[in-house]
Amino acid sequence: MSQTGAQLQAIDHLRILIADDHPIIRKHVRSILEGHPRFRVCGEAYDGAQAIEEAKRLKPDVVVLNVSMPILNGMDAAREIKTEFPKLQS
Repeated sequence: MSQTGAQLQAIDHLRILIADDHPIIRKHVRSILEGHPRFRVCGEAYDGAQAIEEAKRLKPDVVVLNVSMPILNGMDAAREIKTEFPKLQS
């Protein structure tokens, strides 16, 4: 999920939530994203259900979701997050 180009230009940095059930993958994705000066990882989640809770709590600009996660997969989590935050672009 992301915001429109005009909205992104107005933001000093993007707050990103990473959701993946593998800690090593989250660590590497975080490392890659934090290498960019405009990206800030604001949180991590280990499954789709936690991703939804963290998105509600942290209100990130972007959510990076693994499609295959336990409890709730990334596709279902994305739909739920989109319902909660309809202004997010997908």
